Amino acid sequence: MGKNILHICNVNTPKTSDWQNISSIATLNEKKEDSDTIYLLNIHLTWEGNKLSNNYGFDVANLIRTEKKSKAPIIFYSPIQPLYFETKSRKEIKYKILFGRGSAFIDMPFKDAALLKLADAIEPLSNAALHDVATMLCDLKGIVIDKLNHDLKFEADVNAVIASISPYLSKKQKEVIGLDAFIVQIKSIKKGETKANFDKVKRDFINTCIDELTEAGKDKLMAKATKHKVLVIDDLQTEIENAKSFLKEDFIVAEATTGSEAIRILKKDIKNEIVAVISDWRLFTDENQNYWQPLQGYEVLDFAAKNGIRSLFALTSQADFVVHHLRNLMGIRFSMFKKENLKTPDQGRVFSDVLFEACEQTVQLRCAIPKSVNWVKSENKGRNANYTSLNQQYIEKWNAENRDTYFNSVEEMCNDIWTYLELVRPSKYKGVFTLKAKYDLTLSPTKPELFPVLIFRRIWMALWYSKNTTNNLSRESITESLEFCYEVMFTGMSKKYESNSPGVELNKLCLLTNEILAGKMLPEEKDWLIKQGLLEIE
Repeated sequence: MGKNILHICNVNTPKTSDWQNISSIATLNEKKEDSDTIYLLNIHLTWEGNKLSNNYGFDVANLIRTEKKSKAPIIFYSPIQPLYFETKSRKEIKYKILFGRGSAFIDMPFKDAALLKLADAIEPLSNAALHDVATMLCDLKGIVIDKLNHDLKFEADVNAVIASISPYLSKKQKEVIGLDAFIVQIKSIKKGETKANFDKVKRDFINTCIDELTEAGKDKLMAKATKHKVLVIDDLQTEIENAKSFLKEDFIVAEATTGSEAIRILKKDIKNEIVAVISDWRLFTDENQNYWQPLQGYEVLDFAAKNGIRSLFALTSQADFVVHHLRNLMGIRFSMFKKENLKTPDQGRVFSDVLFEACEQTVQLRCAIPKSVNWVKSENKGRNANYTSLNQQYIEKWNAENRDTYFNSVEEMCNDIWTYLELVRPSKYKGVFTLKAKYDLTLSPTKPELFPVLIFRRIWMALWYSKNTTNNLSRESITESLEFCYEVMFTGMSKKYESNSPGVELNKLCLLTNEILAGKMLPEEKDWLIKQGLLEIE
C-alpha cells in the first residue's frame, strides 16, 4: 500500500499483511514513525488486564498527540456514528480530538483504497497545529487572567509584558494612560527599589487604565481618509457580520468562512490590495463547533506573513498562553484581540482605530520598499538555486515574532559604527578596509544577506546626508562626498554611473539615484537618521 499503517486494535483482531497491529501502550511506544505513518484506531478498545475508560481509543489518541507528539494522521473507526461522540465531546474533553486537525472518522466496513484516500485528504500538521491540538486536550479553565494583574511582577521581564498588551491599545490610548512614562518608571523601580513600591506603581497604573480606557478620546475619532481593504475570516457568518458592523464605514471588507477560501483570496491578491488580515483563531465546519476545518485561522496568518507585508490580527476566545505559545512556534508577528472585548460599539471603535493605524504603517512601509532590481532578485536556477531575495528576507523579518529584536540589533550595530566614524573622520580616516576588519561585515558575492545590507544602507545614507548639503548627485558632488561615501560602502558599482540617468542603480545596497534624491527610504532608516540629527522630523 506504500503507507505505514499502525492499527491500534484489540488483541484478537485478525492481522492484515500490510498493517502492524498494536494492542498495548508498551507496543505503541516501541513503534517508530516515518512520513508515511497513519494511525488507524478502533475507538472501542477492550485490552485485557487493563481497567479502561469507555471508548478508550480516544485516550490512546490523546496520548499519541500529547506524549508522543505525533503529527501523523489519526483515523478512527466505530460502528457508532460520529454524531454520538460529538454529543459526548460537549462534556468530556478527550472526545474533542476526533474533530481536531489531523483526525478523521471512517465508516465501517471500509476498504484499503477508501482509507488511503481519507488519509491523503488530511492536511499535514505543522508544529503549531500539533501544539494547538495537544493543548485543546487539556483543561484550560481559569488560565486566562488579566495580563497586567497576572504577568507584571517584580521579577518579570517588563518588556515582554508590555509587548503582550501593546497590540490592544491604540496610539491615542497609550498617550492617555501614559504608557511610555509608566515603562520608564517601572523599570527604574526594578533597578533599585522595593517590591512594595513596584506593586504600588503597578496598582496605580492599572487603576489609571480602568479609569481612562473607556471614555477618553471618544469625542476625537481618528480621521480615516483612506479606506483600506481588509480580509476577515470566521467560520460563523454572524461573527463576520458583527466585525463588518464596526469596520464597514472605514474599511473595504472582504470575507471568507474557511481557511482554504482565505488563502485562495490572498493568492489572487497579486496587486496587494489587502492591507490587513483579521482571522478567527479556531475555524470549525459545523455550527456546534466540534469539527475542525482542514486549515485553521493561525495557518492563514502564517501564509499571509510569508507572502507579503500586511497587518495581521487574530480574533480569539482561546486562552492567552495558548495563542502566545503558538505564535512563538510559528515565529510570526500578529496582534491579538479577544472576541469578548469586541461586543460594544465603543470596543469596536477601539479595534477600528488600532487596525487603521496598523494599515497606515503597512502602506507607508510598502511605499518605502526599494524598487531596485537587486532588492527583488532571487536565484532559482542552477546548482546554487533557491537563495532568497532581499525583499522576501525583509518580509519574513518584518512579520517575525522577533522583529523588534532583529531591528534593534541592526540599530545597535549602526550606532556603534557611526560613533566610530565620527571619532576617526577628524583624523582623516583613510579607506574602508579598517572598517571591514573592525566589524567583520561584508556583502556576500554569491547571495544577498539582509543584515549587512540594512546596516550599510544606513551608514551610507548617514555619510551622504552629513556631507551633502545640496542633495546633488552630479559627478562633481560624488567626488567630494567622502569618495562617494566610501565607494558606496565598499560594494563596488554594479552599473556605470550616469549623472543624467536618475533611475540608475548604484550598487548592491539597492540604492537608486532618484530614490536618494527624493529621500525615499525604509521607515526604520528614516527614524535612525532623525535620531542622528541628519534628517528633520516631517
